[in-house]
Amino acid sequence: MALIKQTSKQYFSGLRILHMAFFAGLILFSAVSFFLVFTGSMGKNSELNGILTILVPGLLVAGIISSYFIAKNRLSTLVDKNLNEKLSGYRVVMILKIALLEGPALFAIISYLLTGNNLCLGLAMLAVLLILFINPSREKVAEELNLSTQDRALIANDDAHVTEIEAQ
Repeated sequence: MALIKQTSKQYFSGLRILHMAFFAGLILFSAVSFFLVFTGSMGKNSELNGILTILVPGLLVAGIISSYFIAKNRLSTLVDKNLNEKLSGYRVVMILKIALLEGPALFAIISYLLTGNNLCLGLAMLAVLLILFINPSREKVAEELNLSTQDRALIANDDAHVTEIEAQ
């Protein structure tokens, strides 16, 4: 198990790729689902419509609330850590925030596939939009982690080694 040092540029590039992969996956699944419902191949189960019309918004609200509070709680545990630990922890927090929104979004898209209810697709797009706003920019990371001036200068420098990852 070797440690590989990551520069600021590599770290933020990895975060953006991870973020866009989650985002693109949901957009692609939504587009395919829309096509299937639009062509009449799916979306004809009206028996599930009533319960899913209640479940989808409930799960989305629960996902939004838990995403906010769990992320806030996790970020507060990183205050006394060094920059390497803060950035590693931030990656985990970002994945957690996205996952807590992606779950309800996937459920909403599947509900749309089953029922053809446009409300489900609309709520899924709301979750996708919220995921888009999680965009991990340097300024946002510095603000959320409450970085010192010295640490902010390090993450602003593309060539500065800011974190380490384990390679197998």
